[in-house]
Amino acid sequence: MVPGTEDTQLIEVIGKITAHGYSLKKNKSTLEVGRNYKQVVEKLGADLLIDCVDVLCGYQPLDFYWRSWANYNSRVADDDDDNTRFLVARQSTDKGDVYFQWIITDVYDSEIGIEQTIIEPEALLLDQVSVNRDILIQTEQTVLEAEKEDIEGSLDHPVMSRYQGAYITDYQQREFEKVYIPTEVAINDVTPTITVEGKGTTIGYNLSNR
Repeated sequence: MVPGTEDTQLIEVIGKITAHGYSLKKNKSTLEVGRNYKQVVEKLGADLLIDCVDVLCGYQPLDFYWRSWANYNSRVADDDDDNTRFLVARQSTDKGDVYFQWIITDVYDSEIGIEQTIIEPEALLLDQVSVNRDILIQTEQTVLEAEKEDIEGSLDHPVMSRYQGAYITDYQQREFEKVYIPTEVAINDVTPTITVEGKGTTIGYNLSNR
């Protein structure tokens, strides 16, 4: 990694993500806190991918962090703090690689912020939507059991079930409508589309994230 450049290499990791934001009274230094987490890496037997503790890498390489989901729970100051220290480590396990990230910075004059992110390997839960390929569009629609009550008069479409555990929050059906459907990614703000006419059904579902 070269500070202030685009040379930071990023990888995409899918798994169970746990983020902790810690506050620490500033009777410690970011250096001392950072070295403690370096000891954690050693105790875990993990590989240290990025070490910006003893030698500061500057704030620019953290630009990727502000584009990530983890920032919503951040205890990290969003200004240009020259005293920011961070670590990224990878631990190999029988179930796959576990990733750790720590960002330590001065939040206020009397407080240090620690953002800890752990990504554990976990397979995506698939096959949550069933499909009936043989059914005719005109057949009578039936209601699938939901965790919460669907809005009045709503039905699942006969071709496709709802995502398991979801319930209907919006339902519209029109005997005839015209819809423009994108067929490719937009280029120079121009999106290729096709026009489709026919009976239209719009169903809105909510799914509890628990």
